[in-house]
Parts: sequence; structure tokens; C-alpha cells
Amino acid sequence: MVSIFRDAAGVARRVIGVVSDITARKAIDTLRESEARFRRMTELSADTYWEQDENLRYTRTGSGQDIAGYATDVNQGKTRWELCGEATPLSNSWLQHREVLVAHRAFRDFEYRRLRPDGTIGYYSASGAPMFDAQGRFRGYQGVARDITERRRFEEELRSRQEMLELAQKSARAIAFEWRIGAGEGQNRWSPDLEAMYGFATGGYDGTFETWKKVVHREDWPAVNEAIGHAHLTGDVEFEYRVVHPDRSVHWLQARGRTFFDAAGSPIRMVGFMQDVTDRKQAEEDMRRLEQKLRRAQRLEAMGTLAGGIAHDFNNILGAILGYGEMAMRDAKQDTRLRRDLESIMAAGERGRALVDRILAVSRSGVGERIPVYVEAVVREALDQLAAKLPANVTIAPRLQAGRAAMLDLLLKVKDSGTGIPAEVLDLMFDPFFTTKEIGVGSGLGLSLVHCIVTSVGGAIDVATELGKGSTFTAYLPRSGDAPAEQAYENLPLPRGEGQRVLVVDDEEPLVRLATETLELLGYAPVAFTSSTAGPDSRSARYPPGDPRSPDERVSRHEKRGRGCCGEKAAVGRRARRKHGAGAAPVARSSGEPATSVATPREIQRRANQFLVKGESTKSTHWLADR
Repeated sequence: MVSIFRDAAGVARRVIGVVSDITARKAIDTLRESEARFRRMTELSADTYWEQDENLRYTRTGSGQDIAGYATDVNQGKTRWELCGEATPLSNSWLQHREVLVAHRAFRDFEYRRLRPDGTIGYYSASGAPMFDAQGRFRGYQGVARDITERRRFEEELRSRQEMLELAQKSARAIAFEWRIGAGEGQNRWSPDLEAMYGFATGGYDGTFETWKKVVHREDWPAVNEAIGHAHLTGDVEFEYRVVHPDRSVHWLQARGRTFFDAAGSPIRMVGFMQDVTDRKQAEEDMRRLEQKLRRAQRLEAMGTLAGGIAHDFNNILGAILGYGEMAMRDAKQDTRLRRDLESIMAAGERGRALVDRILAVSRSGVGERIPVYVEAVVREALDQLAAKLPANVTIAPRLQAGRAAMLDLLLKVKDSGTGIPAEVLDLMFDPFFTTKEIGVGSGLGLSLVHCIVTSVGGAIDVATELGKGSTFTAYLPRSGDAPAEQAYENLPLPRGEGQRVLVVDDEEPLVRLATETLELLGYAPVAFTSSTAGPDSRSARYPPGDPRSPDERVSRHEKRGRGCCGEKAAVGRRARRKHGAGAAPVARSSGEPATSVATPREIQRRANQFLVKGESTKSTHWLADR
């Protein structure tokens, strides 16, 4: 406080006042301002300031309510473990926490949970420091508490996702990887599982690019290098490649992930998952092989069906050529030009017949009767024929030890030291009509016929080839016993007729004329028709059952569709019409296919009876008479 004294003119002459020391008051004001700032900061940060006395009981837990939402007066005078909401420690036990407080030590981030007034669970973290007076006596604790409920929720969610991710990785056998690019490239470290995936011992990988490159299959490296370049441009990491383990085993790995870049756009690291897909690749390869076999089987079936149809018609043509050729040779004198020309015709016809037999065998429509075969003798004969055609610099070294076995786990192996078989030929070489020879040199039926014969008896063929070193064909044949000793057949003369009538039915007119002339030369009285329906019906109309002029034997052939009923139906028709009369005349049936069995009159009658009683389809019969 200050007083000013002035004279009569108003001029100040004297000042009187009192000076007081306000340092303590200023300190109090500063403290109040500091407390206000601290309070505002704790309120903004969602933290709460708290104090405890020397007995560790709360004297302050916030303004209005504590951090859990309870009123402050409810918790006054309580310890931390007595707080409302069933406080439960998370960092350690209450006993351990009390030991810290009793020792008057500071603590940080002591976590606990409490039940909030609304029934939810809250998570909190407390940090505090002891307070001492001027004489060093303990006066209690002061500190802050933070609500960490959101953080804990995120941590729990992250932990749950991490567990799910680990479970998914184990299920998919996927392993996480990180690859540093550039300066930190040599510092890459892998987990033991990832090292094992590459064939490294635990801790055996040095983290360098060159060591990793060495285990990548050399054939896959160009594609891997291209995929790495693509990942550096786009950020997408996805490629598959093979790695070679120290034991030389090969494994397929699949990498998927992302590439991360720095501020300048340069790649700095790759992060992703590595998965062993060896089993999947093997399954895909097995599926590819099965698909190839299926396509090959479908090709063989389609080509066989086509070939069988062509061969059947071609057999009719060859029948006329060979038949008339034989008849012409009977009148041709030896050592004449006519005889030589006819022999050439017959040789060409026989070649055609052999080709048709192969085609029918491939089409599975000409599979003959199975009888025990002296395999070793057949092989020796084939080798002798082959040796006669080989050049002087090619030799055959047979090793035959089958004896008279007629196929029981027989192993027939043919090996050469030639150029080997290219992959594109290997997939097609058993297909009918496929050949690598020039046009007109090979028919393309050799290997396909071998394949058909071997598989038809339940065997298998294995082919091993290496370019530049040769090929090995191995045929596995099941044994069916021992082959009987060969029998010498006498060249007996053909039996001749005594004027018996023979009804001949065929849809090919040249074959009808050939059969008629042949039967006449053999002493029979043939009656020929080109329609099976017209043949038996017309004969039945002209001659009653038992008439001596009726046909004593009938020879019929399958007719083309749309050309009348087949020979079997004609025979069955005659059998039905004579069911209550005289005995049925014997029937001989032949076709354009190779003969496989002989039908006796009794067998023919039994078949006819089956048709009459059961109404069987003629398609179900496979009994043939030799043409």
C-alpha cells in the first residue's frame, strides 16, 4: 500500500508505503496452476490421478467418479484390492503387489480388471510412486490409472487371429517367410520349419541369396527369376518351383505374399507364406496320366470301330479275289506267265488278308480262340525271320528260358541301343495307323497289334527309353499252363458231295457265285440267293418239309443292315417252321470276320431252340463256322 503527499501547488513532495513479502503466495498460485494443468491433462488422456495414505488406503480416486465409473466416495478409505467391482490382478498376484507397496517401491503398469457398474468388464493399468515428507517419513502413494479396455480387446482379437492363422498354416502346411532386399539381404533368418522345407538343417541357412539359389531346381530358375522381377514391379508374389534336398529328393514349393517398397518406390522386403505342394503336384501328374490314358483309349476305341467296319467290307472283296484266284490257279500250268501273274495276285491278296487280320485284332472284333501257345518257339521263329532281314552290322542276342511255358508271369524283353524314342512319339506309338516311317513303308499297326494281344490276355507292356541310348520294351504275360506238343496234320483231300442240295445266302453277289461254283466242283447241288428273307421263304413255298428237293444244308452270312434279315434269323426261321415236322437241316454260318470256332449241327439246334424259347437277340451269339 502507498500514500503520496503534495504541496499547495499540487506537486508531490513525499511517498509513504508498506512493502510485504509475497513469495509464498506466488508459490501457492503456481502450484494451483500446475494442478489445474495436470487435471486437464489427465482428463484429456482418460487417465485418473489417485493418492493413497501411509496405510495404502485411497484418499483420492478422481473427480466425481473413479476410472471404473464408481462414485469417488464409495472407494474412499479402501485399498486397491478392496475396490468395488471385484478387482482381479492380471500382471501378478495381490500378494506380490503388496510386497512392492510395503517395500515403498515405485511400480509401473500394474494391470487388473474390474466389473463396471453396467455389468461389463473393464481393464486398467496403474502406475505409482511413494511419497515422503521432509524428514523422510513415508506418507503414502500417488499415481495415475489408465483404462486399457480397448487395448486389451485389440490384443485379444489379434491373439485370436494369430491362433487361427497358425492353425490355418498348420492345416495347409504353410510357413511364414520374410525376405529382405538390398542392404539387409544377407541378414535373412528363417524358422526351423522353413529351413526343413528347403532341406537345410536347423540353423544351416546363412541367409544369403546365393545359398537359396543353389537349392532351386536349375530347370525352374528362369521362371523363378522372372517371377521375382514381376514381384518387384507389381508387388504380387506368387510362383511355384522345385527345390532339391541334400538327399537328391525333389519337392515342389509354392510362395505367395506381397512386396513392400520404400518412399522412393524401391522394393525393400517380401513377406508371405511358403507351402509344400509336392503331394498336389503328384496328384495332378497322376491325373494328367489318367487323362492321357483315357484319351488314348477313346482314340483306340473310335479308330477300332472304324477299322472294324472297313475290314469287314474289305474282307468280302478279298474273299472274291482269293477265291477266284485259287480257282484260276487250278487251270494254270506251272512255269507259265499266267501262273506267275496269278501267284502275284494271290500273294497280294494274302498280304491284304494279313492286314485285315491286324485291323480286326486292333478293333477287338477279331479276337480268336485262346489256346496255350509255346511262347519260346514263337519268339525263336520271329527272331529267325527278323534276323534274315537285318543288315550285317545289327545282331540279335536272344536269352530264352521259358521252356514249354504257355504264359505264367512270362517276361518278354526287347532292348536296342538305338536313338531312343522322343516324347511326342512315346505318347502315340501304340495308336493304330501311327507310324514314323515314310508313306507306303509301314502300316502303323505293328505296335498297336502287340498292345492289343498283350492286354487281351491280361498282360502289360512297359517302355523305358532314353534319347541317344536306346529303348527297352518289356511285355509281362500271365501263364496259362504248358503248351502241348505240336501235332502233325495230314494233308487230307477235301470231302466231296453226292448231289446234296445246299442253299447259299449272301448279300455279296461275287461271293454267291464263288460259293456256288466251288460247291458244284465238290459234288453238291447249290441253290443261291442274295437275300436271306427271300431264300428260305421261296424254297419253303416251292418244296414242302421232307421233300427230297428241299435243301439239305444251308450256308448263310451276315447281311448289311437294311438288306434283309441276317443268316442266323433265316436259320432260326427254318428251325421254327420245322419244329413239328422233320428234323432241322444243319446250318453253317460264316462272316467277313476271321473264324474262331466251329458250330456243330447239335450246337446250332441248341442255339435255335434258345431263340425260340427265350427270344434271344441274334446279337448275343458268337458261334461261327469256318468259311
